[in-house]
Amino acid sequence: MRHAPRTLLAGLFFFSIAAAPSLASTIAPPYNLGEMARISRLVVLAEAQGSRAELRGDIPHTITRFKVIRTVAGESFRTSIDVETKGGVVGAVGYEVPGNPVFAEAGRYLLFLDPMPSGAWRPKMASYGILREDEKTGLLHPIAQAGALDLVPRGGVEPIEVYSKAALLPHLASVAGGAPWHRDAVAVSVPATKSGTVEGPRHHTAPAACQFLTSGDGFPMRWFGFETGGSINVWHTTPGQVGIADGAVAAVQEGTAAWTNHNASAIRMLYAGSKPSGHDCTDTIADVNGEVTFNDPCNQLPDLGACGGTLPPGWTSPTCCGRVAEFGYFFNATSTLPFDGETWRQLTGHTVVVNDGAQCLGETDFKEMLTHYLGHGLGFEHHTDPDATMYVNLAVHPPRGAALAATDKVCASYAYHSFIDVPYNYFAWKFIEAVKNAGVTSGCGGGSYCPDNVVTRNQMAVFLLVAKEGSSYVPPPCTTPTFSDVPCSNPFAPWVEELVRRGVTAGCGGTSYCPGNEVTRNQMAVFLIKTLEGTSYAPPPCTTQTFGDVPCSSPFAPWVQEMVDRGLTAGCGGGNFCPNTPVTRAQMAVFLTTNFSLPLP
Repeated sequence: MRHAPRTLLAGLFFFSIAAAPSLASTIAPPYNLGEMARISRLVVLAEAQGSRAELRGDIPHTITRFKVIRTVAGESFRTSIDVETKGGVVGAVGYEVPGNPVFAEAGRYLLFLDPMPSGAWRPKMASYGILREDEKTGLLHPIAQAGALDLVPRGGVEPIEVYSKAALLPHLASVAGGAPWHRDAVAVSVPATKSGTVEGPRHHTAPAACQFLTSGDGFPMRWFGFETGGSINVWHTTPGQVGIADGAVAAVQEGTAAWTNHNASAIRMLYAGSKPSGHDCTDTIADVNGEVTFNDPCNQLPDLGACGGTLPPGWTSPTCCGRVAEFGYFFNATSTLPFDGETWRQLTGHTVVVNDGAQCLGETDFKEMLTHYLGHGLGFEHHTDPDATMYVNLAVHPPRGAALAATDKVCASYAYHSFIDVPYNYFAWKFIEAVKNAGVTSGCGGGSYCPDNVVTRNQMAVFLLVAKEGSSYVPPPCTTPTFSDVPCSNPFAPWVEELVRRGVTAGCGGTSYCPGNEVTRNQMAVFLIKTLEGTSYAPPPCTTQTFGDVPCSSPFAPWVQEMVDRGLTAGCGGGNFCPNTPVTRAQMAVFLTTNFSLPLP
């Protein structure tokens, strides 16, 4: 168990119409529902009459009118109230804060509320503690949106359960007035658990542990454009986070770098420096897009106060409780885009808001949780692997600061693999990533690798020498061409001449190299082994025929047999090698990676 505090962050992500809760807001929970009643200004059982959405700045908020059925604690003269939550749809603009409640018309809810300057009320801790009545059974159940909340670990906290309405309401009234809380008198079920998953259809097949932010209709979401050189920028506000040595600048720098530097993905999340906060407290999207806002300057979240109180087995936590974070996102919901043959929604913006008091986490945990929220901004929800940085509870694994675990990398490779046309489950994916990481090739253009395209003899010269010598290698310039069909004006000429100098090739006959011809599997055998071993190397003679289509009488047989002996090939199936079949770019990646021992992702 990790002995460290949790972070207190909020993120906002942007889209063009409606979204559904998928990510967590973070809550420092009260010890029990009785304490929740004591710290709330109003506790009521109320029936939802209908909702409307209005803009605050250019971010939608939803106002739900409630008819008060029973006042449990607080002002008792009200017959109706308006409850306001961030999120909703106004025209073509939608906004969502996962973990905020969604109220069904005619539904009856037990609400824990605080007043707003406008005269409306807002939930005390997002959807935490809000219960919906089942009128047939008289039981009060936690609402579904509460499953999207992260909870700061605190010793002695009771989970929110299912309660008897008849027993709970009078007991809460007594507790709000100072009486002790007795869970056993009101709870009627085992504790509810958080699954960490999102209900609704999934339109993609991902590695088992990977979870993705989804739209209301169940489509996963991701950024588009990384594969073709696009990027997203992340700024942070000045002044920096109070109480962190460098103002948390390193947390932003290292958090963005952790995602970008995973070299088996195309993610390009770039640190863009500092700027004064764009928050003018009018909820204007354009002012804060891409911003990490420190110290919650618009008081969007209840203040945390000082951290203190050591809790077993060594945790520290806010002295009490309250809503410490919110996370929302925007995406384009008017259209979908294909990726890996599946349908996705497109993320279009991001911002993270850090609450007052978050500095009590310390440097390491602050960095890890900021990395976690930047991951949400890339479309990742809470992965199911407890060791993942994107796991719902970071307290269960050792502190790692701004770094990714193995599952985070797998999920990043799945959603943002380096080439659009090479999905994560493609047979040669890891080998293609290896040649890309080694600088052998950057693809065929437009974010694609063209795995089924054949390799030409021109291209092969470059691939071989870079795989052997490294990405910084540049051959000597061509001064006197060896082949009539590869003049020095040909950009491939220096590479072809270097293969000649090393004794790897003597051309295709006469004075020609045949630069545009396809490389066959026979030829590849010679190219690979001669480039690796040098001019003087000759394989042992063929004495036993391995493949039905490569007899020992073939001049290529010793080279093919050497490939077999080195584990570079098992043939093309059916006991054959297919010696005259052209080599594809996917096959080339496998051959080069294996022959030159290039690191796999």
